Amino acid sequence: MEPTISDNETVMVDTSETKLRDGHIYVIRNGDHLLVKRIQTLWNDGVQLLSDNKEYPPQEISSSDLESLEVIGKVVWVGKDL
Repeated sequence: MEPTISDNETVMVDTSETKLRDGHIYVIRNGDHLLVKRIQTLWNDGVQLLSDNKEYPPQEISSSDLESLEVIGKVVWVGKDL
């Protein structure tokens, strides 16, 4: 998620916010992996998982596959060590 979130930065996640909303950043569990991605809602009720780092292409999730995603929560704060 560079440049928004860099390696080794701390994020605060609001676990009560699990409904995906356009333009916000969420922590999502995919199997054994945690992803931090920006959400873009699509016209067909699916979503795209976007990285602010342009080296990573968007991942489209269909509306039928959304049920299998576990949304941990919305990122509400990012902090870094000085």
